[in-house]
Amino acid sequence: MRSPPSSQGCNLDLEFSRPVGFLSPHIGNLSFLRRIDFGNNSFHGKIPQQIDRLHRLQDIDLSNNSLQGNIPTNLSRCSNLLYLNFIDNKLVGNIPAELGSLPKLEALGLAKNNLTGSIPASMGNLSSLRQISFRRNGLQGQTPEEISQLGSLRILRFGENNLIGEIPYGLFNISNLEKVEVDTNQLNGIIPSDIGLNLPKLRSLQISDNRLIGPIPISLSNASALQQIAFEYNDFSGSIPKVFGMLPELEILSFALNQLQDDLSFIDYLTNCSNLIILGLRGNFLRGTVPISMANLSKNIHFLSVADNQLYGAIPIGVENLVNLRFFLFGGNYLTGPLDIDFGKFPRLELLDLGSNKFTGKIPSSIGNLSFLTRLYLGFNDLHGSIPPSLESCHNLNELELLHNNLSGSIPTQVMGLSSLSVTLDLSGNALTGPVPLEVGLLTNLQRLDLSDNRLSGTIPNTIGKCLSLQILDLHGNSFQGETSGFWCLARFTRAGHFTQQFFRGNPRFFLSAYGIEPFEFVF
Repeated sequence: MRSPPSSQGCNLDLEFSRPVGFLSPHIGNLSFLRRIDFGNNSFHGKIPQQIDRLHRLQDIDLSNNSLQGNIPTNLSRCSNLLYLNFIDNKLVGNIPAELGSLPKLEALGLAKNNLTGSIPASMGNLSSLRQISFRRNGLQGQTPEEISQLGSLRILRFGENNLIGEIPYGLFNISNLEKVEVDTNQLNGIIPSDIGLNLPKLRSLQISDNRLIGPIPISLSNASALQQIAFEYNDFSGSIPKVFGMLPELEILSFALNQLQDDLSFIDYLTNCSNLIILGLRGNFLRGTVPISMANLSKNIHFLSVADNQLYGAIPIGVENLVNLRFFLFGGNYLTGPLDIDFGKFPRLELLDLGSNKFTGKIPSSIGNLSFLTRLYLGFNDLHGSIPPSLESCHNLNELELLHNNLSGSIPTQVMGLSSLSVTLDLSGNALTGPVPLEVGLLTNLQRLDLSDNRLSGTIPNTIGKCLSLQILDLHGNSFQGETSGFWCLARFTRAGHFTQQFFRGNPRFFLSAYGIEPFEFVF
């Protein structure tokens, strides 16, 4: 929310000047001020009450500071205010009902503070208001029906609060509305079926993470300027309308984690949406095969998720056309067949999730071409063959899960020594053989290492003592020999060298000293 420049009167502009300290109460003596812009600085303390003396004031921007205390109720005396921006501070208390007495106010920004209480019904008196943002506070109660009286309103942002009840029905009759963002609250009820007819200028509808129910309104296709539709984390049911393909500006379409039951045939129509960048369908009851038309989605798409549904069959090879993908999420389905896709066609890929399916064949070596990859999930499939050493080229990889497949051969030293691994390396439940490579000592930042239920042998290398960030180490179900044999099963750490749970037989203290791991505290 930016303040419009003031062409008349006295301005006080310190934006990005980086001064620190308190706002002086003497600011109230500058009676000719029309504009105060102290945004993006380091002011702290309270907003001085004396600001109410500035009767000519039109614009106040104190955003992105560290101001504390309550919002002065006497701001209502600044009757010429057009623009009030306190976004991103540390303000507390209620939103003063007195703000509803500012007859000329066009923009009100109080987002990203610590405000509590309910939204005052007096907000409905701000007949000139065009923008209102209370996002990311601790506001409670219901959204007052009086908000529906704001006929000039274009942007409403109430997301990330604790609002309850239904969205006022009259809100969906404000024909000038362009953005409605009420996500991450506890709202319930339905979205009116005629919303797209009554809000023809709508560009963004973000209602995710609430308790909304009912069908997805087909009339949304009448709002031809729509760019963002975010309905995830609700309880919407029914099918996904095919008419979304009629929205030429559509960029974001997300229905993840609802109760939708449909196939993916609507994707045939989304190929007309050349600006689409996010398609999120995870966690519904979608069934059927993945349509070939997925290959014809926008070349700009970078997030594609159909994970945790009931899809079967193969992934069409044509998805290689989506060369800008960063997130490729197909896990948690019943997909089958070998992974014949050339993943090198996605040079910007950051997350690849194909886990918990029924894929067969080998792990494609082309995954090694993904230098931006941070997370790779291939667990719980029927993959066989060896772990491709080419994974060593994934220099940003911090999670690697290949668990519960039929992988064989030794653990490549190139993979075991991949120092970028910092969260998880899970190769459990396979048929891997040979020793644990000495390169395990290079995993100095790894938190979880699971090599259990394989056919590994030899002695556990003492270099494992260099893995000082480990919190969970599981090596059970193998055939290790030597002085470690028969007593190490599972260790859980809270920090380097401190275990909270362990399941040993024999003398664990001897084991630790012999293998260079720091002393620990027993908790039985």
